[in-house]
Amino acid sequence: MSRNYYYSDEVLFEFASTTLKHLETDLPSFTAFDPDLNKARVGRLKTLLEESLADSDMVNVTRLQDLTDQVLIEMNKSRKIFKQISYWVIKAFPERTKRKPDYRG
Repeated sequence: MSRNYYYSDEVLFEFASTTLKHLETDLPSFTAFDPDLNKARVGRLKTLLEESLADSDMVNVTRLQDLTDQVLIEMNKSRKIFKQISYWVIKAFPERTKRKPDYRG
């Protein structure tokens, strides 16, 4: 996963929480300045923050492990296919066999 910001999650969560408190406290002033900053928008932002905080490190580690497992499965499928076709590829391109690396594992 690529991060598009340089702050830690803790700093971002604290900033979001503080911003929401200010929005809730001074909602009429914010809404007068920008009608899009209304009660529904604040509720949506609060829900997003709560959902973000609900995901623990273990949830993220589990997701990463699942993705890693999927990659390993696909790599094993590729290795099996390579082993099945390598004889025919070498036969079709014998000039390349002099410097071929051994990927047959």
